[in-house]
Amino acid sequence: MIIADKPAESWTDEDVTNFELKLSDLARRFKNLEAMQKDRSNTNTRRV
Repeated sequence: MIIADKPAESWTDEDVTNFELKLSDLARRFKNLEAMQKDRSNTNTRRV
């Protein structure tokens, strides 16, 4: 996933908004993956 496709020095206000939206979406995805991994790790620990 590309968050920004041009240098920040040439960003317009719309580019900044798009960057913020894409960055927050990426952060949300990482948090979800971390939660899933933690849950999977806890589940595997209980089975042993």
